[in-house]
Amino acid sequence: MKYLSGLLCTLLLLTLSTNTAIAQGALTNGWTYSGTIAPAGHSDSWTFTATTGDSLVIRVGKVTSTNNFTPRIRLFNPSASQQALASDTWAPEIAVTATNTGTFTVIVDDTVGTTATGTYLLTLAQTGSSIVVAPGYQGGPLTNGFTYQANMPIGVLGVWSLTATSGQAIVVRAGQVTGTNSFVPWVRLYGPNGALLGSNDALGFGEVAVQATNSGTFLLVIANNPYYSSAGSGTYLLTLAQTGNPIVVAPGYQGGPLTNGFTYQGNMPAGLLSVWDLTASAGEAIVVRAGQVTGTNNFVPWVRLYGPDGALLGSNDALGFGEVAVQATNSGTFLVVIGNNAYYSGFGGGTYLLTLAQTGNPIVVAPGYQGGPLTNGFTYQGNMPAGLLNVWDLTASAGEAIVVRAGQVTGTNNFVPWVRLYGPDGALLGSSFALGFGEVAVQATNSGTFLVVIGNNAYYSGFGGGTYLLTLAQTGSPIVVAPGEQGGSLTRNSVYGGNLPVGEIDPWTFTICAGEIIDVRVDEVTTTNNFEPWVRLYGPNGALLGSSFGLSFGEVTLRATNSGAFLVVIANNPYYSDYGSGTYRLTVNGLSDGFKACLPTFSGTNAYVGGIGGPPGTNVVLYTTTNVAMPGLLWTPIVTNQFDPFGVVEYTNGFDRTERQRYFRLSHP
Repeated sequence: MKYLSGLLCTLLLLTLSTNTAIAQGALTNGWTYSGTIAPAGHSDSWTFTATTGDSLVIRVGKVTSTNNFTPRIRLFNPSASQQALASDTWAPEIAVTATNTGTFTVIVDDTVGTTATGTYLLTLAQTGSSIVVAPGYQGGPLTNGFTYQANMPIGVLGVWSLTATSGQAIVVRAGQVTGTNSFVPWVRLYGPNGALLGSNDALGFGEVAVQATNSGTFLLVIANNPYYSSAGSGTYLLTLAQTGNPIVVAPGYQGGPLTNGFTYQGNMPAGLLSVWDLTASAGEAIVVRAGQVTGTNNFVPWVRLYGPDGALLGSNDALGFGEVAVQATNSGTFLVVIGNNAYYSGFGGGTYLLTLAQTGNPIVVAPGYQGGPLTNGFTYQGNMPAGLLNVWDLTASAGEAIVVRAGQVTGTNNFVPWVRLYGPDGALLGSSFALGFGEVAVQATNSGTFLVVIGNNAYYSGFGGGTYLLTLAQTGSPIVVAPGEQGGSLTRNSVYGGNLPVGEIDPWTFTICAGEIIDVRVDEVTTTNNFEPWVRLYGPNGALLGSSFGLSFGEVTLRATNSGAFLVVIANNPYYSDYGSGTYRLTVNGLSDGFKACLPTFSGTNAYVGGIGGPPGTNVVLYTTTNVAMPGLLWTPIVTNQFDPFGVVEYTNGFDRTERQRYFRLSHP
């Protein structure tokens, strides 16, 4: 009797709907069915089951027509009540939430129902059910990072799904490849509970970006939006970007794990997403930049970075490049999503360069690009296409002075060298850019590997590119001078000559004992663009002891308060012009570098004996005698010690005022 009652109810429903309704069968989630309205006045009935709370999207698309066939669709709930109705010249759609559980009935007919006939396509998209795709159509489960190509005839729904866990970030984009009659990709995302999480459409592509609030299977519905034209049809690219899942890249596309310092080349058709990831630990600095190489229709690189917990950490887009720079607050896998930003044009597409700069990881440089470890005093030449980052690093100990300068050699579109320095703990220690050069000068507060990031700054132009010179000047490390450049150890000469191109620095070093006089002067010899000689003097502990510049010279004179190796940095000062360059004359008071003994000092019954310029941590032996003519092998060794981190050794020896003379000698391997 229950079966008979249900059958009578269905027959009654069909009788109420139309006098000529023909049952077509059960609808399956995601399947596209073909139907015919003929003869005139005929209607088709379809059924499916749903549960309270399910989201239901049902669309009919007209294929052929006689006498102005205008499709109409009606939905009846399990209680035989009409829940929704829609009609349209080309593609009517019903999108509702099931208010009860049971069998639903769909009636398809002509709006007028007199002489019109035609054929149609019918698709059901439904949460809570498995998707089955008809041959020749596209849909089903999505894989993170994979790009799918799909075809969308008039009135068809593309029905896709994905699984996610609460907290994960989900970005889904469908981009138009071809289109007729104003095809507009429309993306709708439904949660496991049937709630509509996002709906977006635009000329060019539609995208939904959310953070999942619950776990399960999510439903994605792709369609043409009838706001522009219900007759729109075409092909599209569909990409899922999701935190917490491995990335699988489709053949011919780019994405996947990023390596610190490596530059990747990517292609971005209109409406595509490129999905990349990286691993980082809490505290590490992360800088990701995507720069435009070629572009059509106002391609604007858009960079988004998501944390391991699915939170959006940064989002940036600009004409020329997009960049996100953050310090990680937790550890794990981070998601990088690259796309075109529709603010300028939804049809933008092109090619891009993508670079990751990150503390705490070795740098790997792509062939043809520059980066990697910096050597104290060495000048490097780098090439900077628009939107590129060059990633360098250096090691330093707490207290050491670090000066890093990048100077423009050639430039287009207002190339502005931008220097950023990050500490071993990921903290940004300094950031500088200017027309001509950028420079960061700091004193290290901790020890380890420091990250140097060189790029163009978009303040003047995001399309700036060019070549540059990069130099590191650092206390506590030997200076290595590149061929053709000046700097290094002072050798007791009084005068040295040097040449300073735009944005370069020359580092010099010498050792001296506490109490001795230091006089360092730099004079301009030749000049272009208001070259202004600038001299800075740093002590063995990394402290800046003096800084002087002027229109024609700069000079620092003082008495050393401690012993060790001192650093002299010669440069142009930007007060008058960032583009200043020229030749200079460095004059010093007989200063020299290397290992040497300091004159003993006396206090009461103690004599203080020491030396400078030794390799830190290596052994040094102090010998003594009262007869300077005695062969060295017969001198008395009185102490074996080690040079401290500044290359200094000091020893306190008893002082006997009744002795007429005593000699000391330092020796190290």
